Amino acid sequence: ASSTVSIEAISIGIPVINVHLEGVLDSDPMFNISYLKWVCRDPKKLGQIIEDILRIDNIAFMDMKNKARQFTELYFIGASEKTLGAFL
Repeated sequence: ASSTVSIEAISIGIPVINVHLEGVLDSDPMFNISYLKWVCRDPKKLGQIIEDILRIDNIAFMDMKNKARQFTELYFIGASEKTLGAFL
C-alpha cells in the first residue's frame, strides 16, 4: 500500500529518496514528479544521491520547494461538491 509520508515531507521542504528494490512492488505516490524527490535503484548509490542533494544550490532548492508545495496543495485538496463530482 502507498503512504503520504513522502508527500507530507516535500510539503515542508524535506527531500525524499524512493529506494526502488528489485522484486518489490513500487507504490510511490509521487511517481510523476521530480522535485525534492530522487529515485535510487541501486542501494549502493544511496550515499551518492544524498551527497548530490546536499550540493543543490539555494536557488534551485527553493524552486523545487515551491513546486513541491504546489503539488501537495493539489494532492491534498479538500472535498467539495466539485471535487467529489468526478466520483459520483
